[in-house]
Amino acid sequence: MAEPLKFDSLNTSYVNLAAFIRHLRESNFTGRLHVALDQYEADVFLYGKDAPSVWENDHAASRESKGEAAMQRLLVRAREPGGAITVFEGSISDTVSTPSVIEPERGLEPEAWKSAAIAPEAEADLSNLIAASSAVISAVERAVESAGVSFAELFYLARVDIGDDYPFLDPTVGGFEYTKSTVNLQTKLAPSTYVQGVTESLKRVVNRVAPTKEEASFRERVAIELAMAVRHLPDGLDLFMAQLDRIAGTRVI
Repeated sequence: MAEPLKFDSLNTSYVNLAAFIRHLRESNFTGRLHVALDQYEADVFLYGKDAPSVWENDHAASRESKGEAAMQRLLVRAREPGGAITVFEGSISDTVSTPSVIEPERGLEPEAWKSAAIAPEAEADLSNLIAASSAVISAVERAVESAGVSFAELFYLARVDIGDDYPFLDPTVGGFEYTKSTVNLQTKLAPSTYVQGVTESLKRVVNRVAPTKEEASFRERVAIELAMAVRHLPDGLDLFMAQLDRIAGTRVI
């Protein structure tokens, strides 16, 4: 069966793949993106507004994989110029015509966005970090809300801004939720990646608010709230400790 072609001349030299995927999802697009770079190719399967799945084949490394780790690698590789992006519109079964391309199973943790394997110790560290990050985010939320500004709105915008670098935080992708001072993470990540993404998003929130208020006083309020979070929930905060000053923009402890 001939594949229903949507676009066939897109190039990574001028297309931001993460932003393009976000746009297609917002447009409720169903189909497949094929990305071909030197010694590397990948397919992203899109299901309307639902989370996509991905399959990659790194010929140089002799590796085929899927899941969150594969998506992260694809988004990094897609920043290289000269890669070809082909878009096929239609049901997934209609857009897959070669045996080498197999749609990742949907329904895996969740929608095949979770990494297939993660070391037990890393999983334990991440579990602690999720609880710790809830306290850190709540601390910034209290400081922002005390300044009369909507934290939820700014946190959403910050996550969109860095979604290309940290897809797990992108609200249009899914996998990360923060409600009622609690983080729900449905994607397995390296602990360092998680801390870096959360830190960057919170730093952007603080930097948006600070210039509109008494900056030194506001940053001091953020620092105080973060210091209280450290005292009340020390477990799992080790990786965050080195980032607290960056979030507040001033000395925390």
